[in-house]
Amino acid sequence: MRSGLIAALAVIAALADFGVGKASIAKDRTSVASTLLHMTATAETTQLEAQNVPLEQLEASISQRQPLDYYVLALRLFEAGEKERATFWYYAGQLRWRVRLSCVEGIAPDGEQALFSSMNYQVGDTVNRYIGGYPSRWSKIIRDVAKWDENAANTYDYGQNCAAQNAEQRQGMLGLADNIDRNRDKLMQSRAQNGLPNHEQ
Repeated sequence: MRSGLIAALAVIAALADFGVGKASIAKDRTSVASTLLHMTATAETTQLEAQNVPLEQLEASISQRQPLDYYVLALRLFEAGEKERATFWYYAGQLRWRVRLSCVEGIAPDGEQALFSSMNYQVGDTVNRYIGGYPSRWSKIIRDVAKWDENAANTYDYGQNCAAQNAEQRQGMLGLADNIDRNRDKLMQSRAQNGLPNHEQ
């Protein structure tokens, strides 16, 4: 998959919630707790160990872990009030999961691919509703993720060398940050129209 398409898909995934109507805004939001329950119902038990690891230990060991654990970390941090750290690890997890899906052959679309899409919808909705009110911070965090990924060894074994796919997905993430900067005013206008707060001028 070309990096341009990756960037476009990332923008769609990250910004999709800004187009919802006021009726959708008014409905009950999926809570962090129910999202974790959704994970429990969807993923294997071995994938949920990250829910019970002490938070500091989970964050310290995250680069050794499977991509799903990044999403668990993000939700736990968000629930703890560490919303910008949660944003960072959500996008770090999205990046590394995209690497795995683009590199490893034989991943069933109705299995791990479906779980990835579901987690992006569930966790992304929670994270982006918050960070979208701070577009400058949003794009900076995404660039910080790309920089971190380049310098932090990914010690989770994909079973093959995914360096090329990693570089490609990292460029896609940087493209997402650029798109947020270019569309800053439109994003803020859309949030205002849909009753979502903007915290930057």
